[in-house]
Amino acid sequence: MSYVRRSATAREFRRLGLGVSMLGLLALSGCSIFDSDSSNVPPPPPYMPVEFAMPAGSTIDRGDTNVVGDNMNWYGTLALTSDTDMDDAHQFYAHEMPREGWEPLSVLVADRVVLQFVSRRRGRAAIVTIGSRTALGGSHIEVMMSPLVGEHSEVSETEQPRPRPDR
Repeated sequence: MSYVRRSATAREFRRLGLGVSMLGLLALSGCSIFDSDSSNVPPPPPYMPVEFAMPAGSTIDRGDTNVVGDNMNWYGTLALTSDTDMDDAHQFYAHEMPREGWEPLSVLVADRVVLQFVSRRRGRAAIVTIGSRTALGGSHIEVMMSPLVGEHSEVSETEQPRPRPDR
């Protein structure tokens, strides 16, 4: 079996030239890291995808946080790990949320604390769940934010519920 050797075409030379130039750019960009003075580089800003009240000593749990929107108008779940114990975190949100314009709807206190709030001005509802981190101390906090889809109706004490038509 014989092989026929052919000469390279202009297209193949251009591909080769492009590949070599890309390789050179990658090599040069890698060298620039060693030439810079890293002491003058400011530290990256703390990870804060949204603006929301957090107890002192809290950090965002990136693995469990899933939010969409901008930092002021966001929806989803914000997960926090806090040095603040469950009772103090409960008191923090019970006082801070109304101060920021959130109306409390309900509170459930058991092995975890669940607080529900609504902000008609912002058109959003929030559920704050606070659980204890037993072995480590502190608490795990999840804030679930959603848009309001409708107004709830309040039944006055004088109104009686309407009977069902099948009775």
